[in-house]
Amino acid sequence: MTLEAFTRPMKSHGTFLLPHFDPEVPSHIGSQNHILQALAKFSLEAAQVGFKFPDCELDPDNLVGFVQKQLQAWIDDAIGSNARSCLRGFPHWQVSDSKITFLMNADASLQVHRLKPVIESLENIEPGLGWYVVGVLERSEGQGIPLYSPRKMGELAEHMFHCALTDEEFALEILAQNGEEPSTPDELEETVAELAKDQNVMPSEVLDSVGGHAHLLGWVSRKREAFPKYLRNKQAENISKVLQAAGAVAAVVLQDAIALHRLFAKKKGGFQWKQLDDEEQMGAACFLVWDEFDCPGKVVEMHEQYLYESGYGVECLCRISVPLDASSREIKQFVKQIRHYLVQWNALGNLLAHFREGEDS
Repeated sequence: MTLEAFTRPMKSHGTFLLPHFDPEVPSHIGSQNHILQALAKFSLEAAQVGFKFPDCELDPDNLVGFVQKQLQAWIDDAIGSNARSCLRGFPHWQVSDSKITFLMNADASLQVHRLKPVIESLENIEPGLGWYVVGVLERSEGQGIPLYSPRKMGELAEHMFHCALTDEEFALEILAQNGEEPSTPDELEETVAELAKDQNVMPSEVLDSVGGHAHLLGWVSRKREAFPKYLRNKQAENISKVLQAAGAVAAVVLQDAIALHRLFAKKKGGFQWKQLDDEEQMGAACFLVWDEFDCPGKVVEMHEQYLYESGYGVECLCRISVPLDASSREIKQFVKQIRHYLVQWNALGNLLAHFREGEDS
């Protein structure tokens, strides 16, 4: 007995007719498949390296948006309380036809942290200990977490003052640009006084804003005697152990600084801003001032106004991408890089929590 269902049809040649499709049936199915496949691959790799994705309500009409929402929820959940209170930034995802991009966008309202009380107390314990902590904080710039710090103020001011580091040098530079030079010291003083009236800020004010510590601005070479001692990481670790044994509060500050130093050393240069044509990175995660905010606030205001007017400013702290057609191994590295960035972000927040005292600027 032969079953009809198993009977192979006879091979024949000739014409055939396509069936009629209802107009409501889309002509292309899965036009976002390559995007969804990349996001699915990303989610799989993220889960394998330990990420937990919070539950999100499924939107069948917008699967790409659904996956992005899942990823955003994961990022938001990964940021700790100290980082939330001490740092400002908007973690965000962008998915295009060619790549997946993670961004930490800049915020306009920044927390202000004063260095002086904590750093001076550390310097009283051991010369160079406070400057060690400042050095760790300043390394944030090259790790995708720019700060409006004393070193940044020094860089911006140098550009603003045409590399002049004193009021007199600035006055001489302005006169030279006009094809002039002072004939007497009194004439130079008059020019300085006139500039002080016209300018929002002068070099001497920038130096005063860091308590005269020119090295904080980067205005003193490490080869000169005026540059103070900075302890090395191993020295800081040894002092931290002694302070911890004595139950000193400073031990916790040092422990958080050492932990951040280790994280930065692990991914050296891994988050450098990759500048595209006609753009410049703009913004910071917080203000880090020596004591007063007025002068640094003016310097940053002038800098940001210039970037706004030039149209080159990109309000983003960190931006890293991976192509949609990347291999699983490349996507896993991308996921690990983002995880490391968030660990750094939280560790910086833990250290800055020791400097927290004011309200948002």
